[in-house]
Amino acid sequence: MATPPSPAAAPAAPRIDVASLAAQYRTALIAEAARYKRYPRFARDNGWEGRVEVRLAIGPDGAISSLRVARGTGYSILDQQALEMIRSAMPQTAIPEGLRGVPFSVDIPVIFSLRDPDA
Repeated sequence: MATPPSPAAAPAAPRIDVASLAAQYRTALIAEAARYKRYPRFARDNGWEGRVEVRLAIGPDGAISSLRVARGTGYSILDQQALEMIRSAMPQTAIPEGLRGVPFSVDIPVIFSLRDPDA
């Protein structure tokens, strides 16, 4: 008795690599945020520098579900400026198609250095 042929396997749906897409979005957001970088004069005058790590969480609806300083500089004025940069850049940075409807988060470094020519 012959065995019936097995049905052809359905092609697998393409897998979305959320980590890679989030990394792409992070890179685009960093580039856009640079346009909004302002070194607060008070901080410059006092010689304050540092690196801020901003944690941005995006909900499934594409809106910010959380925006906070994950690691600050110790200078509130620099930390707040970093948050403002990201807030301003968000509407200008498209979320990749594969991330729409998917909650995700990215960490964004913002460096304030007096040696930076744009300081």
